[in-house]
Amino acid sequence: MTLLGMHLDLAGALLIFCLRLADVTLGTVRTVLVMRGVRFVAALVGFFEIIIWVVAISRVMAHLDNVFNIIAYAGGYSCGILMGIFVEERLALGITVVNIVAPEDDEHLAAVLRKAGFGVTRLEAFGMHDEMHFLRVVLPRRKVNSLVRLCKKLSPKSFLTIEDVRSAHGGYLP
Repeated sequence: MTLLGMHLDLAGALLIFCLRLADVTLGTVRTVLVMRGVRFVAALVGFFEIIIWVVAISRVMAHLDNVFNIIAYAGGYSCGILMGIFVEERLALGITVVNIVAPEDDEHLAAVLRKAGFGVTRLEAFGMHDEMHFLRVVLPRRKVNSLVRLCKKLSPKSFLTIEDVRSAHGGYLP
């Protein structure tokens, strides 16, 4: 179909959108894998990412007179970013440390967390005005939400920070 001299192929534009959605999603996952040190899998994901990208960009370049191709390419990129973030959050790769600063006695909280299968390290800490109780839990990232829910339920006044861990050796990981 043509409109004002422009070639309009909506099926081709939809294909470009889907290809771009896929390659940007894979690119996001590949970046996370590289950051987590999973090199071989990251390289394999990158291989397929680039094959998909080449097909997408070649379709755009072959039909530059179709404005929908360009819009689909940009739209697929934007949606691919969102999809990549969604996939990365669901994969929840890696190890995380949760620091819990409890204003009240933390022995009960530590005991409940241990009973739930988390390894807990207790330390004495001093806050701005008072002595505080400090718990440190190293755990797989996919278990962080359950730990946070448990902490909020048992110690609602606690202050929590969550950090990514590059690697961990020894110790206990649930």
